[in-house]
Amino acid sequence: MDNSPIIRGRRDSVAVTGFSGMFNTGLPTSTGPVELTQIHTIYGAEKMAVGENHTLMIDRQRRLYGTGNNKYRQAASRPASMIQGFELSADAILWKDIACGTNHSLGLDKDGLLYAWGQGLYGQLGTGAAVGQIPVPTPTGPPHKVWKAVYAFDNASYAVDADGNAYAWGQNMY
Repeated sequence: MDNSPIIRGRRDSVAVTGFSGMFNTGLPTSTGPVELTQIHTIYGAEKMAVGENHTLMIDRQRRLYGTGNNKYRQAASRPASMIQGFELSADAILWKDIACGTNHSLGLDKDGLLYAWGQGLYGQLGTGAAVGQIPVPTPTGPPHKVWKAVYAFDNASYAVDADGNAYAWGQNMY
């Protein structure tokens, strides 16, 4: 469910609108609905991904930021149940793509290596097994495979490799 439409503004500033019940808009209030509001601390936004309760962003330097529900560390690697305002990730990975599921996240680094983190009870982290959580971005999937896009929804994950082959893993409910 996309509760936080993202709008890219002049000079690559970011504005959001929608219900911020889990602080997934990055705003300092959990009441909503909120009006279109620029996030003043973030400039140079290149890509955003919105999950049910958390949001990720990549900036112009390919750094990762997260906000919202962090119960399974899907928004930030530091232990905190909730991240209010976008927080810079502690990893040194240079990111090119990101995706958010309900309680998990996916990312591709600049070389196309696939990473997953957060909750993995339905196999959505691509480890080949159901796991409680992976708290930091961790390489996943077949070794030496280059990926060009990642997507996530609910408890499922999807990716397209450099040859154009589509893959899916995780909860196969519908």
